[in-house]
Amino acid sequence: MSLEPTNSNCSFSGPSSSEVFQAGAGDTIAALTVASLCTAATCLLYLFDVMQLLANYRDRQQAIRVFWLLGIYPFFCVTSVINLCVPRAAILVDFVNTIYFSICCLKFMHITQFYFGGRKQMLEYLQTNGIKFPLQSPPACCCCPCLPNVAPSRSNIIKIYLLLLQFVIAPPLVSFIITVVAIDSASLAVATKEMESVFVLVRTISTSLAFYGLILIFRVSRGPLSGQSITAKFGLMKLAILFGHIQILVFNILGAFSVINCDQLWSSASKAAWINAACLAPEMACLFLLARRVYSRDDRPMSEYALIGESDSFPRTGSQTSVLFGQ
Repeated sequence: MSLEPTNSNCSFSGPSSSEVFQAGAGDTIAALTVASLCTAATCLLYLFDVMQLLANYRDRQQAIRVFWLLGIYPFFCVTSVINLCVPRAAILVDFVNTIYFSICCLKFMHITQFYFGGRKQMLEYLQTNGIKFPLQSPPACCCCPCLPNVAPSRSNIIKIYLLLLQFVIAPPLVSFIITVVAIDSASLAVATKEMESVFVLVRTISTSLAFYGLILIFRVSRGPLSGQSITAKFGLMKLAILFGHIQILVFNILGAFSVINCDQLWSSASKAAWINAACLAPEMACLFLLARRVYSRDDRPMSEYALIGESDSFPRTGSQTSVLFGQ
């Protein structure tokens, strides 16, 4: 959503798709070409991975969860190309990206619980081994070292689940309101900087709370689930949040305060969103290559490893079959 420009030579709402292609600027064509190639390659590899996972994952529900998480990268690539071609769709693109990624945060928690054998088994393991949730964790409470470590309980796990659930509700709801306002050209004309600030504030707080919930789950899981590569999987989630959410927040702020220069074709906000989309597609394509490797194995719950005499932390190499790479 763009603010009223202070420069009379600046565009107000950004270009339409026809104006983008009629201008035919070299940097525009180059960015669109790179993004399209990255998107095509990522989508083709994703379809191949889906077929491989369906054929080789023993638990269908777990395979579906992995589909969602691997789908982050082609999904963001596709929406980035749409944003590059139709700059005025930036708000709608951000809306659907937020919904998809918020669902994936819940899927990541479900995957973690699956590796423990389920929510009940996860709770029993944490209680038996005296593992506690460190509340003094970033990004929400890293400045509060006085906070205690909390013993795991059903209510505490539900509270962490709610931290992730609010991410499914709050940012999409705010994005929806902004989208409705932006569609109405009359309302767009009287848009205020305060509205942009509220949107950025809500998005930042909600993302921080969801990330805080993920970190709490990760910190109690990284020891027991080291054999399931939980650290690498959580690292991918952090990078997805960085590029998919923190990056767009930074560009939104730069555009809202006209740090990025506007011109007769582009407003500051629309140019900021376009630059973000141009960066996001190749970034997500690179992350997808890492994600394919991390999720290539059919990692099983800890209880199944115990039945065959293995330790809780299953060996990382040489003991499982990579379903994507044929190892």
